[in-house]
Amino acid sequence: MLHAIRHADGNMFEETVRAALGEGKGYSVRAMSHFFVKVLALLDSAAKMSGLDAHDVGEFVWRHSGQIEEVRSEEDIVGRLAHIAGAVMERIERMKPTGGSQIIDAVQRFIDRNYAEEINLGQLAERFYLNPTYLSELFKKTTGSTFSEYLTGVRMAKAAELLERSDLRVADVAELTGFSNASYFSSAFKKYFGVSPNDYRAQAGNGADRG
Repeated sequence: MLHAIRHADGNMFEETVRAALGEGKGYSVRAMSHFFVKVLALLDSAAKMSGLDAHDVGEFVWRHSGQIEEVRSEEDIVGRLAHIAGAVMERIERMKPTGGSQIIDAVQRFIDRNYAEEINLGQLAERFYLNPTYLSELFKKTTGSTFSEYLTGVRMAKAAELLERSDLRVADVAELTGFSNASYFSSAFKKYFGVSPNDYRAQAGNGADRG
């Protein structure tokens, strides 16, 4: 079902819903309502994964939750969910970048928002429906930097900001900028800026050293 939503395939979505319900099983109204809510949650998740604004998606998808009380048959579920899914898929299609520079702009925006999470080229390629090698080459050609260089730059800029403006421990700064290992973060930070995180903080005048 998620595959159908992300590829904006309305026919596949309906077929998947019908298959999940199982023709002629005679679900109770309560069971059908439960299924309805589960699919709404899936639509909400798929929309957010595709880069749509979380608040707008939530407002759009969940305002239909009131229809649960009106569901009386399996065919009714299919029709209502297909209608909601169609609107979500239309929004997803409008969000998809069409040109090379637009694709990379979208990739950069995703990195800028999610730098604190684990991000790798393979995940991005899957998210934007591209071959990893092609995405790597396109990113370098468009930005002049490799994917890894860009991600590191975003993380380091945020780390520097946190060191300058907060009293967070270096280990906390590392975690907040996508590094699971504080020692590796300190090494990468010194390689990038030429000084350790604590020295950077001291030079910025933000209090005593913190480990």
